[in-house]
Amino acid sequence: MFILRRLAQLPVLLLAIYTLTFALAWIAPGNPFDGAEGRRPSPEAQAAMRAQYRLDDQA
Repeated sequence: MFILRRLAQLPVLLLAIYTLTFALAWIAPGNPFDGAEGRRPSPEAQAAMRAQYRLDDQA
């Protein structure tokens, strides 16, 4: 009986973890190119990645 109750709670727990993780990633400041100076891609590579992943879209 205990195991069945825990298995029934599992989808709710997974949904809560997914929602919390998504919300924290969404509200985190910055962008992928704000890193240490030595690890940044070149400006040309940044522009290509912004275009590829549509990070330059304004809405």
